[in-house]
Amino acid sequence: MSLNIPIVFLYAHFVFVLFNTVVVRFKNNTGKPLTNISVIGCDERTIQDLQPGQTEIEWIPITKNCIEHRIEIKYEIDGVVKREVVDGYVVTGRRINHKIGDNRELLVAE
Repeated sequence: MSLNIPIVFLYAHFVFVLFNTVVVRFKNNTGKPLTNISVIGCDERTIQDLQPGQTEIEWIPITKNCIEHRIEIKYEIDGVVKREVVDGYVVTGRRINHKIGDNRELLVAE
């Protein structure tokens, strides 16, 4: 019975970590390789390269300063830098599937 107590604490810790994290699954739907990929927002992350159809999962920790901000992705395709909005309003504990190249929320290229 006493062995269950540490397991409950570990489980509770894991749940609180997940609650303060946004899990984003990026999929390259452009049909071309992507390079110099950066996830901008709460915590800046870098993804090496994504080939067409390839996916990458990023766990982005959410701090109090980040809530109500947005997460963007910046990437280079055929020598042109593009930016897309991944999530326009960050809320903790979310799981997002983002298809790169959908152009639904494409920002001005740099």
